[in-house]
Amino acid sequence: MQAYNQKSIEQTIIDAIEISRLSDIPVLFMSNPGLGKTTILKRYADHCDMHLETLIGSRFTPEEIAGYQVNNGGDHLTHLSPEWFSRIQEKASQGIKTLLFIDELSTCSDFVQGSLLSLIFDRTIGSGKFLPKDCLIVAAANYARNLPSSMNIMAPTLNRFIIVNLNDNYTAFDMMQEFLSEPASPLYPEEKYHLSQNEKEDFMEKFRNIWKEIFLKYSDTESKLGIININHQNLDGLYSESEDCIYNFISGRSLSYLSRSLMAYIQLGLYNHNILHKCIDGLVGAGSCQFSEEQGKRYRETLYFFFEKLTGESNSVRGTFQPLVHDISKDIASFFSNRENSSFLQTDSSKQLLEIVSEIRNTFTAEKVAISCRSTVGCAKFVSDMDSISELQMYIGRLGLSKNIYNVLTRVCIDWYGFYCQIMKIPCNFNTRFAMQVTGFVRTCFIRRNTGTGIQYSKAALIRSITTMGPKFSLYSLSENEIFCGVQNKSMFIKDEDIEVLCYNKNKSCFIPVKDLFALEMSNQGKINAA
Repeated sequence: MQAYNQKSIEQTIIDAIEISRLSDIPVLFMSNPGLGKTTILKRYADHCDMHLETLIGSRFTPEEIAGYQVNNGGDHLTHLSPEWFSRIQEKASQGIKTLLFIDELSTCSDFVQGSLLSLIFDRTIGSGKFLPKDCLIVAAANYARNLPSSMNIMAPTLNRFIIVNLNDNYTAFDMMQEFLSEPASPLYPEEKYHLSQNEKEDFMEKFRNIWKEIFLKYSDTESKLGIININHQNLDGLYSESEDCIYNFISGRSLSYLSRSLMAYIQLGLYNHNILHKCIDGLVGAGSCQFSEEQGKRYRETLYFFFEKLTGESNSVRGTFQPLVHDISKDIASFFSNRENSSFLQTDSSKQLLEIVSEIRNTFTAEKVAISCRSTVGCAKFVSDMDSISELQMYIGRLGLSKNIYNVLTRVCIDWYGFYCQIMKIPCNFNTRFAMQVTGFVRTCFIRRNTGTGIQYSKAALIRSITTMGPKFSLYSLSENEIFCGVQNKSMFIKDEDIEVLCYNKNKSCFIPVKDLFALEMSNQGKINAA
């Protein structure tokens, strides 16, 4: 298995189309404008030797979609196929497959949307003529916040798609890495495994048992977990009120779609949890639309856990061992893949974890991070590594693999991301970035040092954080490959009498020695920002 760039928009689109192709479920890509969906689909079609036919919903009338009824002088009307449909038929006669891309679905009038939906789901135009069986259909739309309030997609329509949100968890740094640097070649997955009838039946039995457990877990009306009640669904605003991500609701159709898409995921041999999570979100992520924001988040994390395990079990006997290559993001992806391999021993798992932690410690030094921040590519790589480390930290915490390594990775996320934000002079929000409840501050300071040959000054970042593991001060040099201090006991913060920490005092407009670090903390409590 090759490593995936799980956050790449192009890789997400490619994997989603392949899942759609194998499962025969239409896919709807939701995003903000300007992510290059049409360009990516053109590259996909070229790679697969397919004809790309694009219908932009806002530019067509219902007749241009479904065809025209005309009187040719006889006693009945004759149906004329639209030009785009004739092109698809002509390509099919030449043995060329078509990728039919229906763009701007949310900007169509109700009449055009009705014609498009008949085309998408029934695969037919007004005369009853069908699209070729090998014609792939994908649709795209923008979020409601990008459009006038009159634009809408009805909830029952959304429930007929695998909704794939392209913008969720996609940051400005991810965009820089994908669009402002030499892009990595995407992987085009192919069907690797054919599931026998017995394997499909075994999968469906496990799938049903998971949902029995979920429905029981979310049946208590008094529970803080929330409730799933499929008989009392409130679907108002499913599209119009969605800001960053559209989660689909549970129905008989969406449960069936989810089972088919998961089997397609297995058949393709995918280990891309990013696309797996997006399929779950876009098919059943809203439950019965009765969760609070926090309850919904926990519910989806529960689904991720169950279905990662289910798809991992199905692939484990076919998995291959992935060695480490000394690239943090790739090595963490390899570790996840190996964990899903039944032949991967616990001792091997522990060994790889220790190797990854050692690699992290060697990579994240003040000097190396400062150098990385001098270029766009370096910044993107840093953020990508931090995302991978955060994913590993959550994975270890969820499975309870190693408390010590979990603590190390938590510290890495807090200290080095704070350090990075200090250098880049950008807001530092651990809750948004890593879903960590962290308070504290990041502040510029100077270190005054008596070297014996004179006084030297160096710029530093002072990070004070409080997490569930307790308070901690960390002091990092911005100019030398040296960590001056990083301890939890304030009385032990500065042991070397020849080192003095200076912080800027706005009232006196000068740098002064820091004598009471807790007093410094109290003046900034609850604020996390770069000074």
